[in-house]
Amino acid sequence: MDDDRIEKVLEDMRWFYGASDWYAERGVP
Repeated sequence: MDDDRIEKVLEDMRWFYGASDWYAERGVP
């Protein structure tokens, strides 16, 4: 497995969920 690629995916997931929280706080669907 490519640890660097996995780490990048984890970072993307972290950003995705962070963005979801950002929208949720503002009531954006």
